[in-house]
Amino acid sequence: MAITTSLGGEAAFPNTSWVKPAEAIGEALILNPAIATQGPLIEGDAPSLRIPIITADPTATIVAEAQQITESQAALSEVVVQTRKLALLTSISNEAIGSGNGSDMLGQGITRAMVNAADEVFLNNPGDNGEPTGIVNIAGQTTTANADLDKNGLSPILDMIAQLTDLGANVTSLLMRYSTWARLQGLVATDGRPVITPDVAQTAAPVLFGVPVILNAHVPANTIVVSDNSNIVASASEVGVATSTDALFSKDMSMLRATSRIGFGLVQPNRNGIITLKPKA
Repeated sequence: MAITTSLGGEAAFPNTSWVKPAEAIGEALILNPAIATQGPLIEGDAPSLRIPIITADPTATIVAEAQQITESQAALSEVVVQTRKLALLTSISNEAIGSGNGSDMLGQGITRAMVNAADEVFLNNPGDNGEPTGIVNIAGQTTTANADLDKNGLSPILDMIAQLTDLGANVTSLLMRYSTWARLQGLVATDGRPVITPDVAQTAAPVLFGVPVILNAHVPANTIVVSDNSNIVASASEVGVATSTDALFSKDMSMLRATSRIGFGLVQPNRNGIITLKPKA
């Protein structure tokens, strides 16, 4: 994310640059199309957002030639998601801002910090005081507890995909942390061969049972989140990056602030799966 010291176009925010979410925090989980369906851009400081959804598709049927086609309506509803502001404040010398490398490095650091904050909230936020509840903590999901990989191999994952599909989900992602993926790669069959073949393990975009595997350090240990992207809705605001030389004027330094607003929710919790693995012996 580029650091700009002055935008000059908006009287209310004369030293703020506004960057679209896809450009500023494009690596955040809430913007990953395999995980969530994108709602409208969050504008202003609205504490909640109403996102329209389709809970049931219209029905197509066989119709004889020259016969009246029966009208079928989609079931429309909406999800109310709570939004909260993410913010970061840091300082940098004016010499560093003036140098291309220093400014670029700081911009990359701000991007990483905002992405990490968004991912942590999306997955693990407790949901206290009206804040959004992280996906892992939402009640009513389909769960498998204490899944024994050493005994059952990958069966708990396949069983969860089957369960969710029977409930109407179209599973689009398996979300886990790197250490969990390493455990799966370490599984061996009775003949000593790896359960996950090397070509799958070594690819940059692994797929398991036809479902993309997404790796993220913020997923709780020994946990796999099995999701349908149409069942998770998410929105984000533009990211505002502002600079000020006033507070640290005597030190020849500038303060930089980054802010954004995010919100997300589950449409039908039972169509989202949480697998908790038995800890490795």
